[in-house]
Amino acid sequence: DILLGLVTVIALCYASHDIRHGDKNLTPLLVAGIIHLKLTLEEILQIFTGAFRFAKDGRPIVATLLDFDNVVDYAYLSVGWMAIIRQILFLEHGLEKPFMSLYCASAWLRALYTLRGESWMGP
Repeated sequence: DILLGLVTVIALCYASHDIRHGDKNLTPLLVAGIIHLKLTLEEILQIFTGAFRFAKDGRPIVATLLDFDNVVDYAYLSVGWMAIIRQILFLEHGLEKPFMSLYCASAWLRALYTLRGESWMGP
């Protein structure tokens, strides 16, 4: 996850630079899109396996689906897909500002978050 987070940030930096300077090269944006697709598929798999496990045990799944970490993941995935799709659709108009800037900032924060020390490692 650490490597993919850093590759996403680098790909988004290259995509933003290229699009801002008139280059219509979509390769860095597609690299970020492929990584984003992987994260989306992992999240969907996590939802279905969690739903199956909780249904089997008879526990409600809503509390788990609306956990803070999951809501943040859903927001990251939603903003990312909006940014990628809008940038590809409106490529000739330049850099897509609102969603792409949110996606780049959240990708940066997500990459930094993966570098944190785990709580079980101690202070």
